[in-house]
Amino acid sequence: LITNAFKHGFKGRDQGCINITVQEKEEVIEILFTDDGRGIEAGYLDYVFNPFGRLDTIAKGVGLGLYIVHTAVVNGLNGSVNCNSSLGHGTRFEIKVPKENF
Repeated sequence: LITNAFKHGFKGRDQGCINITVQEKEEVIEILFTDDGRGIEAGYLDYVFNPFGRLDTIAKGVGLGLYIVHTAVVNGLNGSVNCNSSLGHGTRFEIKVPKENF
């Protein structure tokens, strides 16, 4: 998530802000990752976790970063990961993992 924020969200900027918070809830660990980068167009949000789903064809990489995050959280930890974003307003990832998997 951090690498994607730097590569895509903060592209062309000298600085940006990333916040990561971790909260222990009753049955889950919740990780919130937010950045104040460029954001993601609404039409692409349904595809951000697809393999090889590169939204920026100029940036280096093969488009597996968010796919790996999703696969690790969902398949590896039996959790969930959601992405909310809009252009000009940054991006927010909400990850929830059952406590028993930590």
